[in-house]
Amino acid sequence: MKKNLDLLLINPWIYDFTAYDFWSKPLGLLYIASILRENNYRINYIDCVDCNNPEILEFPQKRFPRKDEFGRGSFYKEEVKKPEVIKNIPRRFSRYGITEDIFRQELKKIPPPQAVLITSIMTYWYPGVFRVIQIIKQAFPGVPIILGGIYATLCFDHASKFSGADYVIAGNEIKDLLRILEQITKNKIKYSETGKGLDCLPYPAWDLYPNLDYICLLSSQGCPFRCSYCASFKINPKLEFRNPEKVANEIKYWNKK
Repeated sequence: MKKNLDLLLINPWIYDFTAYDFWSKPLGLLYIASILRENNYRINYIDCVDCNNPEILEFPQKRFPRKDEFGRGSFYKEEVKKPEVIKNIPRRFSRYGITEDIFRQELKKIPPPQAVLITSIMTYWYPGVFRVIQIIKQAFPGVPIILGGIYATLCFDHASKFSGADYVIAGNEIKDLLRILEQITKNKIKYSETGKGLDCLPYPAWDLYPNLDYICLLSSQGCPFRCSYCASFKINPKLEFRNPEKVANEIKYWNKK
């Protein structure tokens, strides 16, 4: 009998007063998808803020999606109730991305996964993370949920206490995720970070998107500065650069694809 190595990866909604797609894609999650594929996992993927979701594009709104020549544009949005802590701010608060109905329909197309991996971006976007986890638990009861990303790293205690995820990972050490997945799926993962730099990573799994206006490339990671208002060095403590020729080769690769 074929071993179940299905995984579901999710980029959650944005909950905010405003949001705009300035080349917003979960690059780290797409790198993880490629690494997991190399270890025989079957990846299903839902980006809750994909402006080119086929169902969203069928909406009878002639002005959406508005895109400029570089692929930047508006997200579809629906107004939602403001959290209690910001209820007195006189602005509309919205969920940006696909509708909850579309999200639930997407989940129905997916075989029950062995685990669900959810990323997180801005710390104050955590309501989108929480809502995704609530719906996942309804759709796939008992399936382990692993939460990582920026919010999970910077607000680890908050995420551990309130998100509802079964596992919360702080930092960007992929070995922490792989160790959890090995325990859940009983699949031995071959990946060693010894001597591995950014140039050794596989290309991100951009093919998980049916339609793309742009792609993002990683040319460096980390920052040499320690500005008091910025958490970049906490997310990526080590400053690394890719070989410029390898960056150029990736540009040519995606341009050809």
